Amino acid sequence: MAMRSINTRPGPALPLAEQVRRESARRLRALALPYTPEERETWAQQVREAEALDANPAAPAPFLEQRAAARGVTAPELADTVLGLAAAYATQAGIIMGAYDKLIAMDPIPADFRADAYWAAEP
Repeated sequence: MAMRSINTRPGPALPLAEQVRRESARRLRALALPYTPEERETWAQQVREAEALDANPAAPAPFLEQRAAARGVTAPELADTVLGLAAAYATQAGIIMGAYDKLIAMDPIPADFRADAYWAAEP
């Protein structure tokens, strides 16, 4: 079998804005990594039910009721946990997206845009 030549030269560098977009996507994936895609698909339902229970502890919440029973807690207790986790996740995702917005608005975009200092919460 004849060997074919494979071009190993790197192609043109991606524009910095695209590199920043990819870095933000990488950081968002890392944030979600502890959770399976299947579990993340239930988040909207969990939050809807948690908000309903927060407003009215007697509100129907079939998803959270089943999870709470399996954990040995009440549905309103689990709702508090869900709302706290949702707020924490939203905060961290907002930090990442805010950093993305700030970085792509810079002219020029700093070459060291991957540095954690650019991706931290604003003081």
